Amino acid sequence: MVSKAVDYFQDEVPFHPLTCGNDSQNHDLLRVKVREWDGSPVLYCPTEGCDYIQTWIPEMVLQAYRRDRERIDEYKNEMKDLGIELRTTETDA
Repeated sequence: MVSKAVDYFQDEVPFHPLTCGNDSQNHDLLRVKVREWDGSPVLYCPTEGCDYIQTWIPEMVLQAYRRDRERIDEYKNEMKDLGIELRTTETDA
């Protein structure tokens, strides 16, 4: 869920995105990966040659994802009550 939450925050939420601590103006937005040695999720800069790692994920990222997922689920249930089934992603199938 952490990876989906970060991707959602970076691509959909109208707040300042999570940016690279080395170069926030020219580098790509941070993404999630799992550290091999302890299995914990971290944010990293995917820009080639950059080694920026952020070991904490802001709580607002997870809150925004949870809040919006709940709204989407409520909307889908309302549509289902009207006899309309919605599929928002391939994983909903």
